[in-house]
Amino acid sequence: MTNRRATHQEITTASVTIPAATSATVDGAARIDIAPDVGDGSDIDLIVTRLAAQGIIPTDLTIVAAGSVHRSATIPLPPSLQAEVNIPGATSKGVTLTVRNRRQADVTLVIEYRGRAKVTTTTLATGTITVPLPDAGARPAFYDRDAVAASIAYSATAVAEHTGGTVRATYTVPAGKQAFIDGAVSWVRRRTTPAAAGLVQGSVGVFTAAGVFVTHLVFNAFVDATVNAARTVHQGSLGIAAPGQLVRITTGDASTTSSVDYEVSVKITEFTA
Repeated sequence: MTNRRATHQEITTASVTIPAATSATVDGAARIDIAPDVGDGSDIDLIVTRLAAQGIIPTDLTIVAAGSVHRSATIPLPPSLQAEVNIPGATSKGVTLTVRNRRQADVTLVIEYRGRAKVTTTTLATGTITVPLPDAGARPAFYDRDAVAASIAYSATAVAEHTGGTVRATYTVPAGKQAFIDGAVSWVRRRTTPAAAGLVQGSVGVFTAAGVFVTHLVFNAFVDATVNAARTVHQGSLGIAAPGQLVRITTGDASTTSSVDYEVSVKITEFTA
């Protein structure tokens, strides 16, 4: 926590860290006490005038303010992520802010107040996340929600015949995240003449956490005994995989005495659900 005092304006700014949510269903929380800082215990005027945060969306924080006996309310941050407030402090007790954080990252809350005070922060017990605040505004696009690039690939030459659906690479969507499948490409080429041509495939699909097939993203399959016969399939904007689901690259070759080259890859953008 940092404080910056501007005595000529009688305004002080305090920056307080609100702990991260531990999962998509369990929040983090802190209590912020802004108490009069006077040695003789006398009453002083203390008013919280502004709250602000960066890098969040309005539904990330729930802020409950308790000041004078006539003032206690929930304060949703508007889309600007700044709220001009007027919270007078209770006599000799100041203002208490209880802040709950739904975001799975620490959030810095900036508090501006008038009056001589000291600010202390206490980490609170976690709580269950139920529903977002009402009327909090639209969420940012997925690529603005802690987006992280990920990818899987399989590259091999002269691969002998093998059972269809052989898993070559797997990406698992983490808990509390979703994954937008930006694109996938599959290139398959016959390298040698088989004794008997069978179905050759290099594919990308989505599976449940238990490995049950859900859908194909790219399915590249053909039967051709010609040396250097090749097929390419590529697709973009393939949709969203849910937490716990698997994105897999699989291959297969039902030919006999065969060898095939494979180049299969998937680009993924992982983001906060």
